[in-house]
Amino acid sequence: MQSSPILVPLVLIIVGISLFFIEAVVPSMGIITVLGAVMVTVSVVLFFNVSALHGIIVLVCTLLAAPLAVMFFFYVARNTGMVLSAGQEGYSASESRQHLLGKTGVASTYLRPSGVALIDGRRVDVTAEGDLIPEGTRIEVVKVDGIKVVVREVKVG
Repeated sequence: MQSSPILVPLVLIIVGISLFFIEAVVPSMGIITVLGAVMVTVSVVLFFNVSALHGIIVLVCTLLAAPLAVMFFFYVARNTGMVLSAGQEGYSASESRQHLLGKTGVASTYLRPSGVALIDGRRVDVTAEGDLIPEGTRIEVVKVDGIKVVVREVKVG
């Protein structure tokens, strides 16, 4: 039994275009897209080998389908959260801790050099400046760098 001369290029173009759509759902950093482009290109060349008319028809259809595939990719990416938008809801950057500068509190854990302190009634992750600070010792916030809060022991006397 003899197969049709357009069977192989037809299967190649269907698989190649399918790979473009798969890339929209399964990101592969372009590997799947490149494989799909190679299959479509080989398919167009094979259609030209069957006849010039077949080749031209498939080439035009492919060139029309390419922008549709790109639009589909961006639609899927935008609506599935694959791409972050400027107005992300539910996201908040870590809060500034500058308001803690100069405040005093008590070391809730042994600061070796990091641990937890109770400042303004809230547990705060802190780092001791210099020596280790035992639990229960009065501390003062001497530096805030981003989320890092540096404390030192308050000397009594």
